[in-house]
Formats: sequence, structure tokens, C-alpha cells
Amino acid sequence: MTEPSPEFDSFRDPGRPLEARVDALLAQLTLDEKISILHQHQPAIPRLGVAPFRTGQEVLHSIGWTGPVTVFPQAIGLGASWNGELVEAIGAAIADELHKLRRDDPSISLNVWGPAVSLLRDPRWGRNEEGYSEDPFLTAMLATAFCRGLRGHRPDENPAVLKTAPTLKSFVGYNHEEGEPRSGLRARVLWEYEARPFEWTIKAGVVSGVMPTCKEINGRPGHLSPLFSVLRRWQPDILVMSDAWAPINLVEGSHFYDDRPHAYASAMKAGLDSFTCEDGDPTNTVEALESAILLGLLSESDIDAAARRLLTMRMRLGEFDAGGSAEISPTPISQSGPSREPVRTVVDSPAHRALAREAGRQSLVLLKNDSEVLPFDRADVGSVALIGPHADKLFLDWYSGEPPYEVTCLDAVRERFSPEAVRHVEGVDRIALRLPDGSYLTAGREPAGAALRGHPAPGPVSEEQSFDLFEWGEAVVSLRVVANRRFLAERDGGELVNDAVAPGGWVVNETFEVVPHGDAWLLRSVRSGRYLAVTGADGSAVLSADRPEDATPLVREVLSDAAAEARLAASAADVAIVVVGNHPLINGRETRDRRELDLAPGQTRVVQSALAANRRTAVVLVSSAPMTVTDLDRSASALLWSSHGGQEMGAAIVATLFGEYSPAGRLQQTWYRSVADLGDILDYDIIKSGKTYLYFAGEPLYPFGHGLSYTTFEYRNLRVSPARADRSGRISVLVDVLNSGKRDSDEVVQVYLRAPRGGPPRPDRELRGFRRISLPAGGSTTVAMDVTVESLGYWDVGRGRFEVEPGEYTVMVGRSSRDIATTASFDVAGRADRSRNVRDRLVRAADFDDYDDVFLVAENRVAGDAIESRVAGGWLLFRGVDLDAAGRQLVARVGPVDGTASAIEARLDDPATGTVVARAEVPKAVGPSGWTTVTASARPVSGRHDLYLVFDGPARLAAFAITGDPAGESGDSR
Repeated sequence: MTEPSPEFDSFRDPGRPLEARVDALLAQLTLDEKISILHQHQPAIPRLGVAPFRTGQEVLHSIGWTGPVTVFPQAIGLGASWNGELVEAIGAAIADELHKLRRDDPSISLNVWGPAVSLLRDPRWGRNEEGYSEDPFLTAMLATAFCRGLRGHRPDENPAVLKTAPTLKSFVGYNHEEGEPRSGLRARVLWEYEARPFEWTIKAGVVSGVMPTCKEINGRPGHLSPLFSVLRRWQPDILVMSDAWAPINLVEGSHFYDDRPHAYASAMKAGLDSFTCEDGDPTNTVEALESAILLGLLSESDIDAAARRLLTMRMRLGEFDAGGSAEISPTPISQSGPSREPVRTVVDSPAHRALAREAGRQSLVLLKNDSEVLPFDRADVGSVALIGPHADKLFLDWYSGEPPYEVTCLDAVRERFSPEAVRHVEGVDRIALRLPDGSYLTAGREPAGAALRGHPAPGPVSEEQSFDLFEWGEAVVSLRVVANRRFLAERDGGELVNDAVAPGGWVVNETFEVVPHGDAWLLRSVRSGRYLAVTGADGSAVLSADRPEDATPLVREVLSDAAAEARLAASAADVAIVVVGNHPLINGRETRDRRELDLAPGQTRVVQSALAANRRTAVVLVSSAPMTVTDLDRSASALLWSSHGGQEMGAAIVATLFGEYSPAGRLQQTWYRSVADLGDILDYDIIKSGKTYLYFAGEPLYPFGHGLSYTTFEYRNLRVSPARADRSGRISVLVDVLNSGKRDSDEVVQVYLRAPRGGPPRPDRELRGFRRISLPAGGSTTVAMDVTVESLGYWDVGRGRFEVEPGEYTVMVGRSSRDIATTASFDVAGRADRSRNVRDRLVRAADFDDYDDVFLVAENRVAGDAIESRVAGGWLLFRGVDLDAAGRQLVARVGPVDGTASAIEARLDDPATGTVVARAEVPKAVGPSGWTTVTASARPVSGRHDLYLVFDGPARLAAFAITGDPAGESGDSR
């Protein structure tokens, strides 16, 4: 047997430099082998002893799709904790469990997909629960903490070695599911808002990869983004790996390219490294890349660059170390309570159970507590009414793991009270559905259910003809058959069978839209869009009607009224707890945005009935997003919010309601009074549309950072130093905090800054520091935080970089963005220069200061943004343009829209009445590029003016200049 050469084994030597090891392995791979590892499912290379590898393991708040694991609160719930140390501990726990699972199943990947740092700009986004916050700073700090926990260190504590390899999702501008696939990001919104959490987290040195958005950014697919080069300025070896099926969509979805070789080559040239396509079958990806090389679209060096980054990640995970990666010591088997199953080693360990419980507690936000209804005094409570469809259930989102056990609110209450002291009301109407001929929809009694049919009632309506009605909002319901407690589900052919344990799955088959039809209902499948029709001699009830006029009307008969039952239970109890909210897989989820943020009408009736019956009623809202509960805020005295809080949610909620824990979670998103406050979900311009706490000028229902406590805190003696700082310096903020109440509690100290006015529009306040602290009753501490002056900058569109405005900055410290306890100020040295030069240099049209009735589009397939107007009167504003000694020509790179000739006028100071400086004609036809350069005589002007470029009709504009040379001078205003 031939001994392997030293070169053959050198890549396995952990004592060698990382780069040298990667070089040694890459040098031994053939071109075909290098191409093969660019697919998500990387094959084994037996001749080198290289095992198969898969990128991508979902870990947003637990390990997804691997069997029982510890399930923590949703990411939005972790965001409400405002606690980086907690989030880091959760990341470390997930990494530990992942290693344990991988020992049993090597196909489980250590390249983890998470956290999601897409900003929660609009709470209607279907995937709102996957992010941390609407604020870039809070998101970045928590994402950095989560990644730090995930990546960990091996026992040698070598920071180059990873426990897992975190991947940030989804770069950049991903905050809607439906409608136009485009996200329009003007430069300031891109750099100040959408890209900020990615930048700050990557620069912290805790990230291995980034997944691009599946949306188009300014008309160009996110997987072809020229911004990948910016990612590599922040971290040279960062991996860019595709979203599932996104590369195929470059051809079959967006039709940006006609074939895969050209599309995949363009993606790799942009910086994409790994293709997540067609699940475990790499055939088409490999063939497309091989064809791209044969066509000269890619070179082997392009393949090498991507393969090098992938191998570097695998090398850092310890995969190629002689002897394999380090083992993790198991946690001893133990018990975690008499009512629960024995825990396992590492996965579901006592420490992880306790961490899940603590995370559940820290993520709770007390929204309202008038008359100090909460906390309930256990000694003063002899009986409890527990009401609502969420009181005895936990709901899991798509990316959640499978919890090893569940603690509902009902479970937790029953642990504290005797059975006779607890009255549970599910809070759903029980109904029968009568057909026009007087018969009733009838289901099966056995666990497997039966196909739904019309059948006469045998005297009183039977259990097979009785349905529990779960309302989810937006007129969407689910129906559970009383006879076997299984839900109606749509099956192949439109048949309805009561065999589903609960609504769920990628396609939710158990949801139906209620369509009013006079005094009756029509039932329409959310999945297929077809209506229920009862046909045939056997009365088969099938989802077969495409039109409402072909559907069968159903008359609802109420057998048991949920609101009446809630009123009765609440009035008979010392205290009532009503637990209501949304379902994380219904109405809002991946592929579907929310139309409304209201609590479902049926749930609202139940809540109001309980409140009317018992003033000692606490309402618990469980949701994946903020809710518009303005009426509930008026009527309820005590409101507590939780995300879908994982396996220990019920324990956390009940412990908080009964004062065993003082709530200190804070809102990570603004709660609006109405969806009307939000405008168009497709409008990503938070500056112009006034979205998020940064720019919202209205009165929120609950502001960003809001959250009450069972005690009171006082802020004193705010100190800010130095009083005058330069732009590269730091500001030290110190404040004394006193727990002036009677309970031990956490407090979240929040630091906001306000920039000087007078420049471009800036946020009213921006979060730039926070600290969660614990103080005993009567205790005090000094909280210290540093703020870098550099982080206070805005994106100067004229210079193409961040600039810090000189002048006086206000430091605001308090309990929320709208509850400021104390303020101070400091100065940033320097002199403001807001002039802008458009003379003898090309200015990118996309680098505007303001706009109206225009859209950002791709200038070409590879790079560059341009502006398109589809109507007359659209305009761009360039502020403070220095026109002294301006040239004699307006030079513009323009393109027609739909073969229509048009024109663009340059006006001073007003888009409608301002002096016309020049008028450039846009021809109706140009060359293959879609662009041409035109010139027009410019009227001599002087001084500093606001320059408007006004579109006289449909046209596109890429760049312009005012110059003395008719041809212009190539350059860039940045």
C-alpha cells in the first residue's frame, strides 16, 4: 500500500496556518470536484477522505426540522428581551445541541442559517417573527450576541476555529412577501437603515456567511447584487450562499436571464459562492457551471475563489482536522419536574430547560397595568378562570424545532391551584352548519375522520355535526369536529376530512375563508381558492366550486356561545386570565403578508365579555407581530404581550402574572393604532413615508422601547463626556439608576441621540446604547455606555460616504423612545459643508436628496442604479447645488420607456415654477444598451440652488452633469 504524501495530509494538520491548509486541499481538487462543492449538497471526495457536507441548518430560535430540541421564544421575542447576554447563551445552547445531533446524524450541518437581521420595517410582513427589531442598532447588537454564542470556541479557544458557522439572513431590503418582487432602496435608506445591521454584525467578526434576499433590489435580483463586494470589504472571506431555489428564479422567475449558464455565471461574478437549488440534486447546477466555463463566462479562478471560501469555512469547523472535530461534554441526565419526561444529554438538558424558561420570562412585555391589577397575589386568589384559544396551546412557526415538552398557561396554572379552583374555557364558538335542504354538514367520529357530507340531524345535532370554530382574523377560520377533536382539512380532489390534529405545514390545509352570503356563509378554501359545494345523491361536501354562485350556502347555528361562556367563567372566579392572539402559520407567514393586525373578532368578543364580568382580568396577547388593539387598550386594565414563546411560554407567563417575576421586556417594534398609519407595505423609504419610530410623526399605541414593570425606577445624574468631541472619538454616557419601588426587578436603560437640525432629514431620535440591569428594591447602580461618534453619521449622497454633522447632539436616557427621563448634550467639532458639485462631473441620478413619482431601476444587468418615471411631473431633487461658473451644457445619460419620446427639464428651487435651466430630449429609440447620452444648452446661472430634474413624461435617467464640454467628463460625484 502506498503511503500518502506529506502534501496529501498537510491540509489535516491543525498546527499549520489556516490559509496554507486551504491552499493544500484546494490544490488537490480537480476542476470537476471544485464545481461539485458549489452546490448546497457537497459530495464526498473519497480519494482525499473528504466527507459529504451540506450548507444550511435553520436555527432562528431552535434547530429546525431535526426532531426534539430545546425551543426558545421566536426571534421577535428574543428581541424584546433587550439582553445580549441571554441571546448569546441561547446561541451557545443551540450550538451544543447541534453538535450532539450531528454525532448521531452526520448529515446535520454545522453551517447554520441564522440569525435573520432583516429589519422589521413593517409589522405586516409575513416573516416578522424571524427578525429582532425595527431598529438597526438593537438588531445588530442582538445578532452579534447570537452569532457569538453560535460560533463559540473549541477548548483551545482559538478564535479561528468555529463551533458552528453563522449565516446572516437576508441581505438586503427583505420585508414583504407578496405583490411586486422589488424593494426600492434609495441610497440613504440602504446605508443608514437596511444595510446597517449587516455591517455592524459582520464587522464584529462573528459571521461566516450571508444569504442574499430573494427580492429584487432596485430592479436587479438580490442574488446578482453588486453590493456583495461591499460585504467583502467588511470581511474578505465571507461566504455568500443562495436562498433556496433563488438561482433558478434568475431564469424562471424574474427572467433576468434566458438560461442558467449565463445566470449562474453572473451570480458568481457578482460574488455568489454556493447554490441552494433543487434540494439534494446538484445535477442542473453542476451542468450550468460547467457550461458557463465552456462558454467562457467563467474561469477556473472564479471557481477557485468560491471553493476557497467554502473550504475555509469547513476547515474552521474542524472537519478536516486529524482525528475530527472536538467533542462536547454531555450534560448528565436529570429530572426537571414531576410532570415532565426525563431529559436527555445536552439536548433538552436541565440547563437548557431553565434557559428556555428564563428566555420566556425576559421576552414578556407588560403593555398596560392600570390600577395595579397585576401582579395577582397568590394568597388572595382562590379561583382562576383561564380563557381563550391560546390558554391551553402552544403554536409553532415554520422554522421552529420540535419541543420535547410543552408548558401551556393552563399547565402552569394547574401546577399552582387545585383542579376545582381552575375553570378553563377554550373561548371558541361551537356551531352546526345547516344546508339549504335542512340537513347538516357531518364528519366522522373515528380518529381518521371521514369525508364531509350532508346528513339529516338525528334529533339534536350530533357531535359529528358539531364544530369548534377557531377564528384567526381576516375572515379566516378553522373547524374542529367535536366527535374526534380533529380539524377539517382539504385533501386531494377537494375532499374535506376531519383527520388533522392541528392546522400546520408549509401548505396549511385546515384554513377557510368565511364569505358572507345574505344570512348564510360560503366556505372558501384558503389553499385552493375553491368553494364548498354539496352535490350528488350521497350529499358529498367537496371544495369544487370555482365561483361563489356555484357554492352551497351554510347557515351557522350557534350551539355554544364562547363570549357567554367567558362571561360566566370570569364572573365566578377571583381572577380571570384571557390568552388570545394569532397563529404563526395563518394569515402572516413566509409567502403571505398580513392584511390586518387586528385581533380576530371572535377572540375580541371573548376578551370584552371577560373584562365586563371581572375587573381583575389580565389579557395576554400572543403574537408574531405588533397588533392594532386600540379598543382593547381602552377597555383592559392589564395587558401582557408574548411572542410565541417556546416550550416554557406558559410557565413564564403565569409566573409573571402571579408576581414570581417582574416583567422587564421592551417593545422591539412600534405598535401602531391602525394599519392606516403604515401606508404601502412596498414603500421601503422610511424617511419619506415616516415609518418606524425613527421617522413616525404620529402617536403610536405603544412606542418602540415601551414596557412596564411591577416597580419604579429613577434616573439621576446623567453625565456625558467629553463636552466636545471630534468625529473619530467616543462619547461616554453615565447615569445613576435607582429601583425606588418595593420589588426586585430588571430595568432596560435606553440611550437615544438626536442629531443637529438643519441638514438632511434625520430621525427624531436613534437608539445608540442599551443595558438590561437587575436591581433589588431600593438598590441603585451606575450604568455606563460608550457611543462612537462615527455611528451618528448619515449617508451623504453627494459624497457617497457617511458624514457626521457638526453641532450640538442631544443625549436622551430613559425607559422607552417616548419616555425620556433625563437629557444632556455634547458638541461635535467641525464645520458643515452641504454644497454639492454637479459641474464637469457625472452625478448618479440615484444619488438624489428627494423625489416624487419616480422609481429606482437597474441601469444594466451587472451594476448601477437608475431612475425611471412613468408619468409626467415626476422629479428628482439635488439640494444645495453650487452653480457658480456653471457650464453651458446639460449632459444626461437617458433611456426611453415603452418607446415613448420624452424630455427632462432642469429647474431651480421649485419643480413646478422654478426657472428652467435646460431641457434634454429623450429619444423614443436608442441602441441595444437601452441608453444614450444627450446634451442640451444650459442657461448661465450662479449661486447655490436646489436643482430639480423634472420628467416631462415616461423616461429613464442614469446620470447627468452640467459642463462646458458637450461630451461631459467621465467621473463620479461620490
